Amino acid sequence: MGIMTPEKNKDYITCTSDTTGRWKIGIRSSANSITDTVDELTTVVTKLWSALQQLCRVKQCVFAVWVYDQNVTLEDALTLNVKEEEVYHEHLKNDNDISSKLVRHAFETVANDNKYARITHLQSEEIELCLRLQSGDSQISKSDTEFYKNQVHDEIVDEEPAFQPLAITVDYTRSEDEESEKVNTVEIKFTSMSDIWFADTEQGRVNRHRLVTVLDEVQQQFDVMSVLPNQGNQWN
Repeated sequence: MGIMTPEKNKDYITCTSDTTGRWKIGIRSSANSITDTVDELTTVVTKLWSALQQLCRVKQCVFAVWVYDQNVTLEDALTLNVKEEEVYHEHLKNDNDISSKLVRHAFETVANDNKYARITHLQSEEIELCLRLQSGDSQISKSDTEFYKNQVHDEIVDEEPAFQPLAITVDYTRSEDEESEKVNTVEIKFTSMSDIWFADTEQGRVNRHRLVTVLDEVQQQFDVMSVLPNQGNQWN
């Protein structure tokens, strides 16, 4: 019996040059001050991390902090009517998993150290996905060239992919609601460079179900104002 040739989305996944999936969940903010936004983002990230456990582990992330020299209103901060005094980034890393407790502690430290500070953006830098492949469940990260391969057009290239298989960002911003009114919003975005979620295989269906379960759980946890489905392929 000959050696079986590994198949994409059965034995491994690929990183393509184009985003294959993007999902955005907009949460209506209830914050009234820049201090409130830190508390609100702490709650959002804690609940998000809990939902992610069945899909992935965040091993490295970075968040942005804007510091003001006076007690500015949230309205002025978001409309850039005031100039921030300092912008800096905090990196969190853990070889196993960045716990929600660690993120919460980092956010609380910002609030305690900087009276007039707000967190504007959090982004995953290293994620380990738990995906179902033909060989069973596999933990897949950007550096795992056995299960995550670089695809250029239709060819597999022997080099480490340039992007994470899945990226997650959380932003405190302003966006339009269903009545085109500007409202303060916490946006959670999932961006995938792999098309495993759309594969018409048993592995694709299992992984699709895991992702949908996470997206549904996140939506149930908050006052969701908008959901942007994937803009490329559609679910089977």
